[in-house]
Amino acid sequence: MKKIKRPIPLSKSSILKPRHLDKPFDARRRAPFLVALALLAVIPYLNALTDNFVYDDFPIIVDNPLIRDLANVGKILTTDYWGVKEIPEGLGVYRPLALLSYALDYAFWDLKPFGYHFINVALHTINTLLFFGVAFRLTGSLWAAFAAGSIFAVHPIHTEAVTSVVGRAELLASLFFLLAFSVAAFRTTPRASSAGAQVNPSWALNAAVGLLYFLGLLSKESAITLPAVLLVYDLKLRKETGLISKTSRPAIPPIVGRYWALAVALLVYLSIRASIVTAARHIWIGFAAISNYERVLTASRVLMEYLALLIFPRVLSADYWKPEVPIAHSMTEPQVLLSMSVWVVAVVYAVSLWRKFPLLVFSMAWFFVTVLPMSNLLFTIGVGKAERILYLPSMGFCLLAAAIYVLAEPILRRKWLALIPLLPILILFGTRTYVRNSDWKDNLTLALATLKVAPTSLPATQIAAAEYRKRHETAEALPLLEEVVRQRPDGYTERYNLANAYLDLKQYDEAIASYREAIRLKPDYLDAMNNMGRAQNEAGKTTDAIKTYTTILSLDRNYLPVYLNLASVYLKSGDFPQAARVCREGLAIFPNSGGLHMNLAIALNGMGQAQQSAQEYQRAITLDPSLKR
Repeated sequence: MKKIKRPIPLSKSSILKPRHLDKPFDARRRAPFLVALALLAVIPYLNALTDNFVYDDFPIIVDNPLIRDLANVGKILTTDYWGVKEIPEGLGVYRPLALLSYALDYAFWDLKPFGYHFINVALHTINTLLFFGVAFRLTGSLWAAFAAGSIFAVHPIHTEAVTSVVGRAELLASLFFLLAFSVAAFRTTPRASSAGAQVNPSWALNAAVGLLYFLGLLSKESAITLPAVLLVYDLKLRKETGLISKTSRPAIPPIVGRYWALAVALLVYLSIRASIVTAARHIWIGFAAISNYERVLTASRVLMEYLALLIFPRVLSADYWKPEVPIAHSMTEPQVLLSMSVWVVAVVYAVSLWRKFPLLVFSMAWFFVTVLPMSNLLFTIGVGKAERILYLPSMGFCLLAAAIYVLAEPILRRKWLALIPLLPILILFGTRTYVRNSDWKDNLTLALATLKVAPTSLPATQIAAAEYRKRHETAEALPLLEEVVRQRPDGYTERYNLANAYLDLKQYDEAIASYREAIRLKPDYLDAMNNMGRAQNEAGKTTDAIKTYTTILSLDRNYLPVYLNLASVYLKSGDFPQAARVCREGLAIFPNSGGLHMNLAIALNGMGQAQQSAQEYQRAITLDPSLKR
């Protein structure tokens, strides 16, 4: 009878075995893994390098005057992230390091998108390699670390953070988070010397931890969770690190130095931020008028949806508008109840596995701790749901792959066999990432891709309509603009944009009606009045047009377009003296207007004053050569 061998016991995670922290760096063994991970991080994003700027790239980068001169460093450090947009007070966000990186980009490649995308892909690659290093230190297994790093490299949930240029804030925050964690966890831990004495970390290492943490905070607020993640790590190493003194006398353990450094960095950051960011925190529109109870229930369900996206990222969206994040009103709603059940089970498993398999618990903690500030559970933030905020938390999810490998490794004769199930996952995820990147080709492509999965997305609808109008495809823009007005019936800007589309399509009655509605909502809306006068004039309603332009002059005589358009109405009707009068009134305020000089030249010619007409024509083309006939 063949003797049955005893099964190999499952090993515990090396998070309890600091001997791995002292393993010598074996570059030759790690090199193939590093090369493979770098390729996995780059290849799925090769098509992203040719994408254009999209969405928030425009206000933050393309239209931002601050990034166009490195001499503006001082202004960048003292400016709200959104302070350069049309919202002067900003949106309560402070990310100067991200803005500084865009200024460096501009210095190298102006506004060529390729360079900006190249830096994003490079940062993602560096983050992948750093994460691999963290996973190796936690497990002591190159194969387990590769499993975690490879999934992170190709995961489609990262496309918004990597492919969107302004996703760099996530990349930078994660970069400094990983660096700070690596130094704090693996370099500032007290160790035993060859003589047996305890070697404590130097103040310089603790200062480095604080500095890296500070840089992460300057990149994006999500880096604030680093001390909590480190605390979970230290609690599992408390006996080995001296976090809790083994002596009967109370003592300040050396490892506390790192927390002093983190605390100082956080206090400095918060004080600087408080002096610069004066706007109230931006609140997602869906949470604007609901109770905290409803917000927490909704956030709980969304958190479960995040987990689903990490497991099966089939449907991705650049915008989750209100209908895509319905407000939960009761704990008895099926999805809310399911999410609550998931959290209860997670807590029970975490408690039961705390000692048996701490790496699994640490992986769960990494995800939940890093996602918590962005989850709307503790307080409201500016989004109800967004894929980009999962960039850092997804590392906790990927560590689960390393944990599973650690479980399977002892019973396998060949360690690489455990990676066979990983191959189809990498192929599927990598392909999904590559395909998803094509959606970020330009504003119109991304907006239409978003509308496929979120048909009522107001931002995507507005962007698609604006892009169609830029391309002079107003017929395609019209139904989108009508949908915008349906969603925002009290929006005067939305009514104005719709009226402009009607005017382009020569649907004058509809245009006039929409302009009137915009003016009703905003009585001093001069642009709407001016364009309504244009629509009335082109529709042959000359008297109405003159009345509209006269109304504008009674409200503001320093509005140049009204002089141009009113003069054109008189010219069209053959009333040359009135046209000349309007032009002269306008030129008294705007003497360098080539258009007014040209209209005056036409009026004078119609009045038989050829010499004076020629003089005005010459002034017109001198001021504006494009007017030359």
